[in-house]
Amino acid sequence: MKVTKIIMLFAIVTMVALSASAQTRRDEKAVPEEQVPIAIRTSFQENFAIGNDTKGYWYIYFEQQEVNNRIVATPLEYIYRSKQDGKRIEVRYDAAGKFEKAKGITKKENSSVTAGTN
Repeated sequence: MKVTKIIMLFAIVTMVALSASAQTRRDEKAVPEEQVPIAIRTSFQENFAIGNDTKGYWYIYFEQQEVNNRIVATPLEYIYRSKQDGKRIEVRYDAAGKFEKAKGITKKENSSVTAGTN
């Protein structure tokens, strides 16, 4: 009876450990502007007017998972955050460089990107 309980407990702990190691983890990290793809930076500069006195930061939202005993990170979004005139600004691009949405900022007049209000 005691041995059966120990074996069952060991099996449960093993299953929990295995399922935890196979999980995908999502996280966000600040990155230097140079690590943001050039297509995204160019689109951002062409479509949004950010003043020289505005200091913003780029972030990457990514997914991590273990593949063949290695941690592999896959970018999901690139996000620019800042404050301008007391308002919070956020502009999001997907990993392929497609504009997703913007908050707190509007596009330039001759821009092809439509900034969302979400």
